[in-house]
Amino acid sequence: MRSNDAGYQLKKIRERLGLTQEAIQAASLEIARIEGNPQYAIRHSHLSVIENANSVPNIYKLFSLCAIYRLDLADVLECYGLARKMTAKFRKLVRVDKTHRITLTHVLSQNGRSRPVPALLDPSFDPRTTSFLSRLVKSWKEVPVGLLTQLDLKKHAYFSIGLDDFMMFPMIKPGSLVQVDVKRNTISREGWRSEFDRPIYLLELRDRYACCWCSLVKDRLHLVPHPLSPCKPETVAYPQGVDVVGQVVGVTMRLLKNERKR
Repeated sequence: MRSNDAGYQLKKIRERLGLTQEAIQAASLEIARIEGNPQYAIRHSHLSVIENANSVPNIYKLFSLCAIYRLDLADVLECYGLARKMTAKFRKLVRVDKTHRITLTHVLSQNGRSRPVPALLDPSFDPRTTSFLSRLVKSWKEVPVGLLTQLDLKKHAYFSIGLDDFMMFPMIKPGSLVQVDVKRNTISREGWRSEFDRPIYLLELRDRYACCWCSLVKDRLHLVPHPLSPCKPETVAYPQGVDVVGQVVGVTMRLLKNERKR
């Protein structure tokens, strides 16, 4: 028997965990009972065929093995030679010219890994105020990194610009999602030629967050709104009255307002 056979690999995993075929049968029967589907069950005789004859189990039995062996489903599929990244090379067989929706589970990176993204926000989240998403997140779900290649929670922070925050309107509209490089937290005094080059900073004031241009003069930090913004400039003591979270390096926003259904 070849050591790279999927059944052999699954057998070695079971043995390393110290589990008998009878234990697998009992656990899978319980999964089948809970889910109300007998296909999750793996009789020990069937498990012997899977391990020794390299029989391919159905998706329900694969799920049971993943749950019992503490494995990711993608890892088990790779045992059978089905790496997630393989799908990418076959997509170009069919040309799709129309704009289309991308299914997140099919947008993969080169190594097929996933990154966590917010799935559930704290109930205290108020969309009218600019908020620090990293603190509001209550749970996280896995999303393939191919779609979110710039999602780096160690280097970047992510903020939802409040619906009442017009400081950088119309350059950054209320409701936008901004990516902030937390390492770029020193206010630049020069180095830009236009408003599009001028650094935008995310500031943490004593009572709120602010997203704006900044001008530092001695110990006073001037919060500069966009010229078309209805907001007025502000001045705070620096650094006593403000913390510079970092520089805005990415923005995601809608170009049109959400229209009410008629």
